[in-house]
Amino acid sequence: SEVLEQLLRTFDNIKNWTNLSIPSGLQFRAEHFPFDEVAASAVAQCLNPHPDTVRVVVKPTGITLWGDRLLVEILLRNLVANALQHTAEGSVTLAAEADRDDARFAHITVADTGTGMDAETLENLFRADKPLTTPTHTGHGFGLILCRYIIKLHDDNTLRGCRIWAESHPGAGTVMHLHLALQP
Repeated sequence: SEVLEQLLRTFDNIKNWTNLSIPSGLQFRAEHFPFDEVAASAVAQCLNPHPDTVRVVVKPTGITLWGDRLLVEILLRNLVANALQHTAEGSVTLAAEADRDDARFAHITVADTGTGMDAETLENLFRADKPLTTPTHTGHGFGLILCRYIIKLHDDNTLRGCRIWAESHPGAGTVMHLHLALQP
């Protein structure tokens, strides 16, 4: 029960920080917005700890998303920052395209050439009760939990089917996948 109380206090602190740091709090405000602009802004806010050895690429798409622009920017910033944290050399690439199976959604990827994750870490990626350990970092994954919450807000307020998932293998990098709405 002590761990649960500490976890609840931590979530309250994150919620309070979020409400102070994000002008809209976590209130959902839907609009159409260009993916390219939001992706470029998210990348610009990330500090690249390896400026000479890691290249960050935003592939131009021309795709317009339907959702909360600010929350999607926070989502992408968290994913790019995580990718940079685990990539000592190579690249981090953001891309988006209309989903091949359901044209109502954009399929967005944040791919890195970093350390990757084993199956157990991947399985626990969006859980607050298990620390995330990779060869280069140990953390609690609160940024990923916030990402999952932002996706849930989009799923509840746009089209059902918004989601986030990951693919990774040790030493082979990680690809974070997102489905976000293209239309209301």
